[in-house]
Amino acid sequence: MIELAIQIFEIVVDVTFPAPRPFEKDRLDRDALWLTDVKAGFAVPLEQIRLRQGDVLFGYDLLATLLGGNGFFFVNPQKANFVTKNARSRADANLLFEMTARFLRHFAAPENLEAVFTANAQAKVAEPAMREKYFEPFRIDSRIEWPGAAGVSSHRKLGPEYQIPGRSRDSRSDDVFFGLDNKDFSGCFR
Repeated sequence: MIELAIQIFEIVVDVTFPAPRPFEKDRLDRDALWLTDVKAGFAVPLEQIRLRQGDVLFGYDLLATLLGGNGFFFVNPQKANFVTKNARSRADANLLFEMTARFLRHFAAPENLEAVFTANAQAKVAEPAMREKYFEPFRIDSRIEWPGAAGVSSHRKLGPEYQIPGRSRDSRSDDVFFGLDNKDFSGCFR
């Protein structure tokens, strides 16, 4: 099997609440303290956390800047959201996996809420022939050339049911784009 080296990747994790949550100081205090927690949260410095409040019912956002500006977190009356971009290494992937687990334990697990995960990654190949060889086993029909070729990648911690389809932008390109959208995977982190 040919392995492609990921050049850059990003993730988005959303937990949508079943009903809008009105402003509740105690709950937002717990969320803010969780953000600063080194063991269970994101260990965010205090100066990177903000509460914006437009009214006393539903007009609020708890926001945090993460990872030197390469990510952010927010919670509002409708959902909690965690986004990162510009990750590049296996160490980055391991860190994001741990952060995602912590995020889901705090926001999804207590109420057994569904989480939506989106991931995008860009990989480069040394030459177009390598890309062709990578996609060959996944071609459904040899008459379909570009776009439409697809490959599959999976993450060892998520298991085989969470495979990530890959595609190339066109036949002249030396890159491969992987994208995974709308998978409820919150059970993997409980």
